[in-house]
Amino acid sequence: MRRKEFLITDKKILEDVINKCEWGTLALIDENNSPYQVPVNHIWYDSTLYFHSAMAGKKITLLKKTPKVHFSMVLPLSIIPSYFTDSQKACNATQFFMSVSVSGAAEFVTDLSVKSHVLTTLMQRLQAEGRYQKIDPSDELYEKELKATNLVAIKPDNISGKFKLGQNLNEEKKSHIINELQKRGQPIDLLTVSYMKEFM
Repeated sequence: MRRKEFLITDKKILEDVINKCEWGTLALIDENNSPYQVPVNHIWYDSTLYFHSAMAGKKITLLKKTPKVHFSMVLPLSIIPSYFTDSQKACNATQFFMSVSVSGAAEFVTDLSVKSHVLTTLMQRLQAEGRYQKIDPSDELYEKELKATNLVAIKPDNISGKFKLGQNLNEEKKSHIINELQKRGQPIDLLTVSYMKEFM
């Protein structure tokens, strides 16, 4: 990464961002040896990235042929207008964000017990209020569905983050942006300020 001040390698911090991101983009190589990307919901479980899928389709065909993948996700934060730091030039307009990239080999999970645990974890995030019957491979309500659902695991060979939170700015500009975000006061602005202070 060219801008080393944006690089994050702390696993605990990266896992926290992965869990906060609602979806990510899976990058594959297609049959013409060209890049192919598809967005998917994901879950981080036991130091492994998982996503679920139908049993067939283009991404499944490509994964079986070339299991090496790259997965990226972004937690978008506040848009920073140019006039926060310059009254005339447009150049300073930007958006702050926290992103994580994971690369590794994809594996298909066949163990129904593992499937049920991982999919339960995903459901707890997507539907925290519950109101569904527990996912259990021995329950005939789920037995057929679990067998008909692909669960793909990506054990990371490499994981890194790029957090753009004004780390490249001097203290005066950072403080000014924090003040402007606090004045604007949207929930995402206050979240951005909390992250800026954490990584200052």
